[in-house]
Amino acid sequence: MLAICKAINPGIFNTKNGGHSEFFWYQCSQILCTIILMGFDTIFLTCFVSFLRRTRVDDSEETDPKFLIIAKFGVVSTGLCILMIPLWTINIATYFTVPKAKYGIIFNVVTAIYSCAMNLVVAVLFGMKLSLHAQWRNEAAKEEKRLSRFRISDATIVVNSCKI
Repeated sequence: MLAICKAINPGIFNTKNGGHSEFFWYQCSQILCTIILMGFDTIFLTCFVSFLRRTRVDDSEETDPKFLIIAKFGVVSTGLCILMIPLWTINIATYFTVPKAKYGIIFNVVTAIYSCAMNLVVAVLFGMKLSLHAQWRNEAAKEEKRLSRFRISDATIVVNSCKI
């Protein structure tokens, strides 16, 4: 969004006229993105946890193991995303409170931790894909074993002939 604003009006971030720097507006956009991210993560985490509770409580219906895999991995990945929100909150708060000379170090540390946490989220979601693939292969093997008992070559077909 900031790039679009700058493309439309190249002098928009001119600090000589008393305006704020581009980095200031970047931090403001991060505040907005963090609030939106908190909302999405809260919705996703609530959905995953309610699904897990429903599947644990309701024993009358059989649960699909794929949904359980998605819900369990989803809780972990969404939980990690929620834990990352304080990192950006610290980053934003230090931008407005810490002298500019010290802010660069804090920004680099927070960004490195945040990047590692995002890689962990990607690893968890990749693990979910692997678990789903293993579940699919397990189901396919069970189905193949079940169907192997009914080979057409072994079956004898008897047809009654009726005269009309």
